Amino acid sequence: MAGLPQRVVITEVGLRDGLQNESATVPTADKESLARRLAGTGLPRLEVGAFVRPDLVPQMADSGELLGRIGDLSSTVELCAIAPNVRGAERAAGTDVSEVRLFLSASEGHSQSNTGRTVAEGIAAVLAAADVVRAAGKRVSVGVATAFVCPFEGNIDPRVLAGIVGQITQDGIDRIGLADTIGKAHPGQVRDALHAVRDASPEATIGLHLHDTYGTGLANAWVAMEEGVNIFDSSIGGVGGCPFAPGAAGNVATEDLVFMCHAAGVETGVDLEAVNTVAQTLPALVGHPIESRQSRLRAKAVAEDV
Repeated sequence: MAGLPQRVVITEVGLRDGLQNESATVPTADKESLARRLAGTGLPRLEVGAFVRPDLVPQMADSGELLGRIGDLSSTVELCAIAPNVRGAERAAGTDVSEVRLFLSASEGHSQSNTGRTVAEGIAAVLAAADVVRAAGKRVSVGVATAFVCPFEGNIDPRVLAGIVGQITQDGIDRIGLADTIGKAHPGQVRDALHAVRDASPEATIGLHLHDTYGTGLANAWVAMEEGVNIFDSSIGGVGGCPFAPGAAGNVATEDLVFMCHAAGVETGVDLEAVNTVAQTLPALVGHPIESRQSRLRAKAVAEDV
């Protein structure tokens, strides 16, 4: 379709963002099995864990062990993990990941809730951690949480967001992810934010991390593609959320994003049927149904055939 990128690169974040908000901790062996199944679907990138405090996010306490088990996958898919500070970056950089994803918030309220830091302190922490990652020979990217809407402060001024991104890119970090942390952004906000960020940091490569709380996730992805964005995070089955952002629900489902892209003629390299098959194994892992549109359609088809 005219105006859309020819190809989209999807980072599957179900192993991290998907599982971190679950009340039950998924055993490491089950995470390994899920990672291997996801790697077999054609997904090019897996975000597999987070090097954060285990007392705050116990579901991620085994990230180092998991990466030790699946390091062989790095020959076929890119593995990445997130870290909030220098200590986390040191741990992540010592594994088989090709990229360490650092993060900060665009709003003071969420920054305090998520990391106990001001935004300025968050920027300083990210820049210090980036030095550690680059010294280890790993690629670094930075995710900006609450890039569009904050659960504590409301809408984020695109100029404020652009200023934060500008401070990061001045340090030579050119891979930036903008996150709709609570899934409340609408397409107009996404478009305005992308224009502001690109005007301030034209050299940056911008990706999006979208949640689907209010049902606008795919619409926001479409607008972003119209604006030339071709890098997206998504989560198998649409599971996930942020434990430090009230109201945050699941991510845009990988299978729904892949379906939309393929229907529009945008390549992903992902086998949709294989992704849907993997998604059907999630309820047994997390203990509840999944809510992706593809899953609901399949469940309805099965029920009608019975």
